[in-house]
Amino acid sequence: MNAKAADPAPTPPPGVSVRPVDVDQARPLRLKFLRPGVGESGVTYKTDDETSAEHLGAWRDDELLGVLSFHLENRVAGVGPYGHPGLRARGLALDEAAEHARALAALLLDAALEGAKRLGAAELWANVRLRQIPLFEASSLVAVSSEFDIPGLGAHRVLARPLA
Repeated sequence: MNAKAADPAPTPPPGVSVRPVDVDQARPLRLKFLRPGVGESGVTYKTDDETSAEHLGAWRDDELLGVLSFHLENRVAGVGPYGHPGLRARGLALDEAAEHARALAALLLDAALEGAKRLGAAELWANVRLRQIPLFEASSLVAVSSEFDIPGLGAHRVLARPLA
């Protein structure tokens, strides 16, 4: 079930950096790019305020270009081996049509990988919308499940990357 590895991520645009954001800064981008029209309750995750939850933003000066959240959660779907503890990435929200979308996603996922190592996680994983799979593959996550549907959100696959 592993997907072919994608080409390396392109160079991000000049002046972009990844730094923490408050979850309230992440929600408008989640709403705009992941769940338009659902209202703030539809982009508020139960895990947003967990102790291990972190929220990252890709910034150019004061402009927030993309966000990604992550928290400790073990993966129980897809083929093994399962790396426990796991770090679940979610809410990758950015303009996927933008020229530097893959580079921005790679910056955010690479920062999440650093967070995973810091938190002692054995793998980084995510439920990924089909259209976003290339963004995750650029950071060496591979498909470990077949396609499945999340009601209201569409087709997904589980992607994971061991951190050993």
